[in-house]
Amino acid sequence: ERRGAERRLFIATLRDVSRRRELEQQLQQAQKMEAIGALSSGIAHDFNNILSIVLGYAGLERMRPGLDGDSRENLDMVMQAGQRARDLVRQILSFSRRSEPVRAPLDAATMVAEVAKLMRSTLPATIAIEVASLPPRQALVLADASQIHQVLMNLCTNAAQAMAAAGGVLELALERVVLEAGDFLRIVVRDSGPGMDAETRERVFEPFFTTKAEGHGTGLGLAVVQGIVEDHGGHIALDSEPGRGSAFEVVLPAWQGEVAEPLATAALPPGQGRILLVDDEVAVVGMSGKLLQRLGYDVVGQTSSLEALEVFRADPRGFDLVITDQTMPGLTGEALVGEIKALRSDVPIIICSGLGQRLSPEAMRGLGIAGSLAKPALADEFARVVQEALAWRPDG
Repeated sequence: ERRGAERRLFIATLRDVSRRRELEQQLQQAQKMEAIGALSSGIAHDFNNILSIVLGYAGLERMRPGLDGDSRENLDMVMQAGQRARDLVRQILSFSRRSEPVRAPLDAATMVAEVAKLMRSTLPATIAIEVASLPPRQALVLADASQIHQVLMNLCTNAAQAMAAAGGVLELALERVVLEAGDFLRIVVRDSGPGMDAETRERVFEPFFTTKAEGHGTGLGLAVVQGIVEDHGGHIALDSEPGRGSAFEVVLPAWQGEVAEPLATAALPPGQGRILLVDDEVAVVGMSGKLLQRLGYDVVGQTSSLEALEVFRADPRGFDLVITDQTMPGLTGEALVGEIKALRSDVPIIICSGLGQRLSPEAMRGLGIAGSLAKPALADEFARVVQEALAWRPDG
């Protein structure tokens, strides 16, 4: 621009901040996940204590001699519901923090049926559910139950959301397939929604990518699903076209062994010895004490870790085993272990965690303890760990 003899120059600088904004969004999502992890850990501890009481007393009643068939069936339903609640807590924890999966033989057919029932109770009547599955015991995989539940629930929820506007059909199919690498199970989750274009299909498993409106999804779901499936030695694929709906196919290695019964039917192993039982929940001490007494043990229950330490200090050789909660006021479980070990290094100790995870073997060796239990533990697992701990030796 000329104005007399002057010339004015304007310089404009353009900077692409797309990457910076993407990183900011990822940081915000990471902070949200950290907050969820802290919140869920606190909830899990309290909720698992409640489940310990429910499952424990149901298990005690189930052991009662002369129990009639209707009562046993009712208690079985209570215990099955309690175990599903326990798995749900573990699922929340596994989603909100990185943790090692707990893998065991899993009946995928039963899992598919349970997910279908759960989805049916939450979906509108405009969405139908069709299930084509294998008979129980013919669809076994070695997997973490809470993670596989998370995979199925995520895929089904996404399918339902794709059909929310016009309704449709949600299909669940489970079959065995033989591939070059061996026997596999194929789980297909199909919807009759609008389908996806090529660009969406290419990005659908990207972390933080979502086609949902702002505030209606983090874009983490399918990325987490893919990670879980691949971590289990499997593969996930998508088949979708605009106007033809979408189908997610999950392929997992089949398990060739057997799967344990969900409820213990055999008699619990009896024992003898004096046990110091420590938990800040009065009801947990009462329930666990009754179970141990029924198995033949002499139990001294304490709801204060500081008082429990004084009881042990008064008679260090008077106890054959110590069972303590991990999270307690006053002295934590680990601090109590340190104080007790200073008084008597060879006493077996079991630590119980309300966060749904047992301690690793390395952590157990570091503390010098005999065993660990994740709350809520079923009666047979509790009895087995106690029996194993009583046979523990410091050098072995």
